[in-house]
Amino acid sequence: MLNSDNRPVKPAAITAMAIVRGVAPATVGLDEIDPACAGVDHLRVTRSTPIRAALSNSFGFGGTNCCIVFRGV
Repeated sequence: MLNSDNRPVKPAAITAMAIVRGVAPATVGLDEIDPACAGVDHLRVTRSTPIRAALSNSFGFGGTNCCIVFRGV
C-alpha cells in the first residue's frame, strides 16, 4: 500500500501501466471544454491505443519536483 512518503509512485505506476496495457485513461473532472481548446482531442472515456511514451509529473512544496518519462519497448 502507498503511504505519504511515496506519493509520486502511484501516478508513475499508472503511467507505466497505461503504456504496457495500451490504454489512455480519461481526463478526471473534465466537465466543460473551453471553446478555445475545441481542436484538442480531450479524452472523456478510456481509450485503447498504442502509447509510445508518456510523462508523469509530481510537484511538491518548496521546489521538490520530479518529472519522469516512460517509453515502451
